[in-house]
Amino acid sequence: MIQGTSAISFVPGLSTMRGIIITILWRLENKSESYCLKCLSDVSEDKYCVKAVAWAETNGIILGHDSDNYGPHNTITREQLAAILYRYAKYKG
Repeated sequence: MIQGTSAISFVPGLSTMRGIIITILWRLENKSESYCLKCLSDVSEDKYCVKAVAWAETNGIILGHDSDNYGPHNTITREQLAAILYRYAKYKG
């Protein structure tokens, strides 16, 4: 589900970014179909998490910081993680 910071290290004490959390959930779901990224202008097609963010946005798992931005490289807070995991659980039924 995740990769280390290099071929030989993981560094579990680092902060986690919002894009990484969504990418982990997307990989957990083993999604490969394409989704349309609707309104988050800070997630461009060349970002590692674009497919995961589009999937999560389409399925109501994520909300942006505002109507135009998700903040994939921002550190995720406990509250944001709890909200994402809550919406993911609802998605899973």
